[in-house]
Amino acid sequence: MTAFAITIIRNTKGPLTKSFTLQDGQLKKTAAADLVEGVATQVKVKDLGHFAAILEGLDSHEAIAFGVSRFTKTRIVTQNALQRGVCGAVCRDRAHFFWPKGPAVFMLDIDRPKDGSAPIRAKNFDDMMRRLLPWWSSCARMYRPSASAFIYDAEGNELAGPGSLRCYLIADKGENIPFLGIAILDALWKAGAGRIDFSASGSMLVRCPVDGAVWQPERLDFAGPVVLGPGLAKKSVSAAIIEGGVIDTEAAIAGGPGKVTTAVWLRASLEIRQAKHNAKPEEKRLRKLYIADRIREEVAAGVDEQHARQKWRAAFSTNTLSADFRLHFLNMGTATVADVLANPPRFDFERLADPADPTYADDPRIAVFFANGGKARPHIFSHAHGGCKYVLGDPVPDLNRKGHTA
Repeated sequence: MTAFAITIIRNTKGPLTKSFTLQDGQLKKTAAADLVEGVATQVKVKDLGHFAAILEGLDSHEAIAFGVSRFTKTRIVTQNALQRGVCGAVCRDRAHFFWPKGPAVFMLDIDRPKDGSAPIRAKNFDDMMRRLLPWWSSCARMYRPSASAFIYDAEGNELAGPGSLRCYLIADKGENIPFLGIAILDALWKAGAGRIDFSASGSMLVRCPVDGAVWQPERLDFAGPVVLGPGLAKKSVSAAIIEGGVIDTEAAIAGGPGKVTTAVWLRASLEIRQAKHNAKPEEKRLRKLYIADRIREEVAAGVDEQHARQKWRAAFSTNTLSADFRLHFLNMGTATVADVLANPPRFDFERLADPADPTYADDPRIAVFFANGGKARPHIFSHAHGGCKYVLGDPVPDLNRKGHTA
């Protein structure tokens, strides 16, 4: 097998993996520290066996990216730090990380079912993929439990079982990985394995056994060992490797929708369109409940009821955020839209939760604020809801007029 490149990212400011503690007999999870400053080291890998050994050798301050930067080794800083003129460093973003030329790791994050059913086992998943995809059987692949699986207390009681699962393959062309991912998602949906979930706000979430949001060159795979508090232990499970070759990505992509973006595929898929149509009544019901809850919270805090109603309806119907709308920044804490617009450069490129749906995907950095340097209106772009742009500072529109619904 031809050697391929990966990047080991080391966080110099804390763990780069989840932490678990035991509180009142319950397992409590803390997310990984945000990567504010670190070191990126590019590594050449011989094959999946070598890759498995690298993963086993990671410590809790390290994670993996499957893209590479221009440098064999370099500092990682935030976009704000780079804007201030930090030299000899890059950001972990699309401007500085790209897919390797030639072979690259193609990772599938196989989620645990949300309905409480048993986690998907490697053999069952592999059998399904061999039935769906004619090229799957000939490719080398490695299965490995997620880093947060198989956690036990001191008495040997299981607190976290198999959980989600990782499958790693080698694509012959790294730049084809996003299109290869869409071909797999499309095959799963066509086979009836897709579903519509809902966020807390009622937004539809297009889901299937494989997470479709992981195929970016700068994305981190938190493969390092989790940090365990007193009284906790983790069972070690070796990676399972199935021998084979690399994926002929051009052939695999040709068997699916082709080289299209996720947005194009979501609009074109008949299966997804039908599922969304069927889910509309539930989306409307959940959205009304969510907005009603937010209005009650606002009124309890002393906000005028009519203003609260217009404020939350505007956030969903026109993506407009009023001056008193509260934003939850990863590093800057909570601030109102008025606070942000009073000093846009201070918040430029800062990550935050989705404004209208802060618990979306449990991701506190799913959105980013753009000050735009006075050349354009400041705005927030969120990757939630299929990607959307929020306008800041407009007066709350009169949503009682014809044409506006919530």
